Amino acid sequence: MPGTMPPAGAAPPPRFDLAGHASARGRASCRGFTLIEVMVVVVIIAILVTLVGLSMKGDRAGEALDEEGKRLTALLNLLREEAVMRDRDLGLVIAQDGYLFVARQDVSPDAPADTPAFIPLTDDTVFRPRALPAGSQLRFEPMPGRAMPVRGEAGPYAPAILAGANDLLMPEGLLSLTHPATPRAAAVRVRVDGARMEPADAR
Repeated sequence: MPGTMPPAGAAPPPRFDLAGHASARGRASCRGFTLIEVMVVVVIIAILVTLVGLSMKGDRAGEALDEEGKRLTALLNLLREEAVMRDRDLGLVIAQDGYLFVARQDVSPDAPADTPAFIPLTDDTVFRPRALPAGSQLRFEPMPGRAMPVRGEAGPYAPAILAGANDLLMPEGLLSLTHPATPRAAAVRVRVDGARMEPADAR
């Protein structure tokens, strides 16, 4: 009704100038975000999304290394048992992007001098060639003073680790799996009596 006073505590209506437009105070109270403010918020969100993505990628890479380390440990222990069952030396060869398993072949005395002492196990589904997770690296560091006790180790399939028919893994050392996307690493300790997964550590 005309002349009715607003209730106590209510905000006063915006004042209008003579031209019928809201006053400066009214305009300031209802203005939106500026373009610069919106751009700043978008940049901050993009940075946060990138950081979260990198963090998740690193975790996935670390989990992949852990799984591959467990698989490699189990395969080495199986290889040791297989060597005894076959009564033949078997071995692990480390390639650039994976690893494969080899067996010592019987070489006749009149065979060519460049005949390889080891050949890949191509007819075995368990000991088939394995690819590492993309971007991963596998290295083996033998213990100091431990030389590879393999006769005729020269050749394209020279094993880094030998599972002898005498039920021993040689030489003793450490297999390490790393990936540039994560500080985590998987480590497999090789002993004469078997391979064991070690706790993951950070580089």
